[in-house]
Order: sequence, then C-alpha cells, then structure tokens
Amino acid sequence: ELYDLRGNDTEAMRWYREALQLAPRYFPNAYLHLADIEFRNQEYTAAEGHYKTFLDLNQDPVRADRARLGIDNCTFAARAIKQPVPFEPVNLGPGVNSAEPEYYPCVTADDRTLIYTRRVTAPEVRPYGMQEDFFVSHRGEDGSWGRSDPVPTVNTLHHNEGAGTLTPDGRFIIFTKCALADGSYGG
Repeated sequence: ELYDLRGNDTEAMRWYREALQLAPRYFPNAYLHLADIEFRNQEYTAAEGHYKTFLDLNQDPVRADRARLGIDNCTFAARAIKQPVPFEPVNLGPGVNSAEPEYYPCVTADDRTLIYTRRVTAPEVRPYGMQEDFFVSHRGEDGSWGRSDPVPTVNTLHHNEGAGTLTPDGRFIIFTKCALADGSYGG
C-alpha cells in the first residue's frame, strides 16, 4: 500500500500480486486496491478479474459498489479502445493551459468566463503531494483567454474541489468537494 500512496504503481502492483499469491484470502481488499491500480495503468482485463475476485470474497456493500463500478469502467474502457472516436483537443493558450493537468471545463452562457479544475502540485498535502483547485479565466476582446487565477472563495487548502459547473448567469459554482480528513464536508 505504501508504494501506491507514493505513486509507484509498478512496485505496488508487483507486491500486491505477490502477497495475493501467498495468501489469496487473507486481505480481500488487496484485490480492490490492485484492481484500482491496474485500471489506472490501463490493464483493464487484469483489473476486471481482480474486481470480480474481490466481489466473491467481500462482505462490505460500499466497497462492493466500488468494485462493480470498476468492472463497468473496465468494460467501457476496453470497448472504447476497440471503437475509438475522433478527438482533437484544442490548446486554449498560456492563460489557461499549463504543465499541470486541467479538466472539467465549464463556460458561462455568454462564452466570456471559463472555470475549470487544475491538479496542482502541493508537497505539503499528504500522502499524494497534489490537490485539485478551481481556476477561472476571462475571454479578452481579441477572443483569447486571459491569465487563469485560483478561485479563493471556493478552494480550500489541502482538499480537493472539482467537477464544477456554473449557473447560466455565472454567479454561482456548483461543484464536488471531497470529504475532509474527519469524514465531514465542512460547514
């Protein structure tokens, strides 16, 4: 699990597989963890098999839901690879695009304001060293997107905010916030 937390998928998969070979029923959650890592590494057939094995051994309904979703995602991914669709991403320029991953864009109805999620490096955030924050950019008179700035009234230190959408007037953000360390969602 430590290799997984540190982002070393190769070693994490290696040691999960070895542990499961030595004691296949000792810690069923290892199948779920291994399947998640395999999925992340596009090993969909192996991941699907480990999700199914986990379901055979598991008694936890919440984790079972996660495994069933994993199986569905593996099925979709395998099918999507066999039947690709055209996809041509467009660089929005240096005001928006950076070296960090950016995703979940949303534009106001007037096409003047863009809000999106950026995964930012944050070494102080344990154990992953990153978090997701909202950024906003405004379209200039020339049609290009201006410099993106963090949205301070929404972003929180050490926690993820993402998958936002804007109300049509652009005044409100509706978004997903991951649970805090204490299991709450803030107040």
